[in-house]
Amino acid sequence: MGDRQGPPTPKRPRINIVRARVTTLYTHAPQPRWILDSAATSHICWDRSCFSSLRPHREMLNTAGDPVETEGIGTVKLTLRGKFNQPLVLKNVYFAPRVGMNLISVPKLLRNRYSVVAHPQNVFVQRRGRTVGTAYHAEEDLLILRCHVSKRSRERVQLARAPATYGHADSLEPQAVAMDVDDPQESSGAECAASTSELGGEAVILEEGACKGVDQASEALWHARMGHLNRGDLRVVLRQTGTPYRPLTQAQLLATPQCPACMSGKQHQKRNSRARRPRLHSSRIFETIHSDIMEMPIAKDGSRYVITFTDDYSRGSWAYAIR
Repeated sequence: MGDRQGPPTPKRPRINIVRARVTTLYTHAPQPRWILDSAATSHICWDRSCFSSLRPHREMLNTAGDPVETEGIGTVKLTLRGKFNQPLVLKNVYFAPRVGMNLISVPKLLRNRYSVVAHPQNVFVQRRGRTVGTAYHAEEDLLILRCHVSKRSRERVQLARAPATYGHADSLEPQAVAMDVDDPQESSGAECAASTSELGGEAVILEEGACKGVDQASEALWHARMGHLNRGDLRVVLRQTGTPYRPLTQAQLLATPQCPACMSGKQHQKRNSRARRPRLHSSRIFETIHSDIMEMPIAKDGSRYVITFTDDYSRGSWAYAIR
């Protein structure tokens, strides 16, 4: 065989996946899974809330499928589950929402003086001969590390308030927020212990009680941010997620003008009675299908629309996220 001609192919970090299987359309997620990947050359994380520090970074990652572009790079602090709950700090972790999973590079762990010992039943993560963590075999021969994101990193996401010098606090257009470059826990003299900012300036992660001078968003602003959700359900969501907000008093509610978007979309009407069965237009299942499509804020995997299908006879409904 002849020698290869042309310039050498530049080396890029790669991740050993074919496609992302997870579609995030939620705002309150459980603890994410972290997969030990012996073929990955870099740590990958798709969930912004896992980062303790994050800065913008654009780079293409080679995958088993299509290349994936990163949106940032930062530090993730994990706590290994076990007798001693050892911390595991992952540095230079790529933030790639389209990957759809969190990958820990085994070669990088080895370079950081960790060792991974695999057995048919269990996988042990060791450092200097002592077991500091374990992993288990999951579906599709995946190795899932028993760990959770450190408490300091799992602070809730809170949309950034527009600075008073640039606009009104309740403006529907959020202002850009500067992103922390250094690890807030490693930098000295930092006023805010956790200030990971979302890429694009749409949200900022704030540790509860750590940052001073940040006003709580009003209930009217959260109404717009949550897709013009009705007041009752909006308060339930904010209360269950522990999100601080300024509730409207009855006097303020009466003085507040009606939302133009809700009036145009007829969202001010009361919901139909659940006791009354809707009139059927079919005599068997799948004879008539009702479908609708709506636009939503771009999800972590890039989905922008939701398409729904409802069977007229059985009232069975299906919803799919599409791009």
